[in-house]
Amino acid sequence: MKIKRTVILLLILLCSALQASPLTKQLKEKIRNTPAQEYIRIYIALTDNYNFMSIDETLGELNKIERRDFVKSELKLFYTESQKEILAQIKELETEGLVTNVKPLWITNVILCEGTGEAIYKLAKREDIRKIDHDEYRIVLPELNGNQSHLHDDQSREITWNVLIVNADDVWAEGY
Repeated sequence: MKIKRTVILLLILLCSALQASPLTKQLKEKIRNTPAQEYIRIYIALTDNYNFMSIDETLGELNKIERRDFVKSELKLFYTESQKEILAQIKELETEGLVTNVKPLWITNVILCEGTGEAIYKLAKREDIRKIDHDEYRIVLPELNGNQSHLHDDQSREITWNVLIVNADDVWAEGY
C-alpha cells in the first residue's frame, strides 16, 4: 500500500514538474490584459551558468587587470554561445513582427526584448529558459524637487533627504 502511494505521489510530482512554466504570474497577467498585437517588455533568463571553478587555477596566475580581461572574455564567449540558438529563434520571431528591440546581455545570460503574447508563449516552450518575466518600468529614485537639489548646509542639524529616503535614520533610534 505504501509503495502504491509513493508511486502515485512521484507521478504527481513528475507531472507538475513537466507542467512548470518559465512564465511568471505577473507576466501571465500582463499578457491577459494586453491586446494580442501589442508588445510587452520582457526579460528572458537562460538556464546556463558559467562554472567559475574551471578557471580558478588560471585566475590565480594572473594580475588584477589580466584577471578582469580574462573573465570578461570567458563570460562573453560562454554566454554568446549559450544564447546562440534562442537568439536565432528570436530573430525569426522578429522577422514575423512578433518581437522587437532585442538586447542580449552576456554578463548575466539574460535577453531583453519586447514581444507579443504569441511570441512569449512560443519562447516559453524552450527547455533552455529558466524564467521569462515582465520588464516593467520602475522609478528607482524619485525625482528631485527644487528644495532637494541644492547642496546641504554644513551648519544645519537637519537630517538630509537622502538619509531619510532610505530610512537610515531608523538605526540611530536603535542606538547605532
